[in-house]
Amino acid sequence: MKKFFLMAVIALAATTAKAQLWVGGELGYNSSKTKIEQTVYNTTTTQTIADNSGFTFKPELVYDLNDNWSLGFALGFKHSNNSGSVTTNAWSVEPFARYKFAEAGDVKFFLDGGLAYESVHFNSTGADNAEGYGVFVRPGLSYEISDNVCFDAHLGNLSYMFAKQGDEKTNAFELKAASAFTFGVYFKF
Repeated sequence: MKKFFLMAVIALAATTAKAQLWVGGELGYNSSKTKIEQTVYNTTTTQTIADNSGFTFKPELVYDLNDNWSLGFALGFKHSNNSGSVTTNAWSVEPFARYKFAEAGDVKFFLDGGLAYESVHFNSTGADNAEGYGVFVRPGLSYEISDNVCFDAHLGNLSYMFAKQGDEKTNAFELKAASAFTFGVYFKF
């Protein structure tokens, strides 16, 4: 038993000898305003009918196991305010595995695959809170500008999500390409 335990420790140490920890993530902001212009008896008035804004904060930890495989964990927060009356806060947790399958100089191409959980809370509407579970695959690329800094970009999303809000249940399959582009900065420790 001692020999087995010693061999397992040596194997784990050999696997993680080159391991690196990357810390980074994504930060986003959005804002949109919809106005309508009306002319009545030669008088033009402008009325704002929708004023939406929000931000996203999604820090990630990525642990390189070797040159091709990494394990990661993302914790996300989204806040949106729609026309001043509906405020939405959402938390998400996404553990994932990353497989780096090709390299071109300092650029590495990868696939992230993992699980997702999201909890959404609505304020000021009386709506039931929602939660969802799912799986995802996201292709991406990583550009290392130095030994300790890289830029990552996800170039799409293929996912399945099951969500429940009150008595309503939703099954959603999603395939996005250009509209699901995200960008993040990562630092190695």
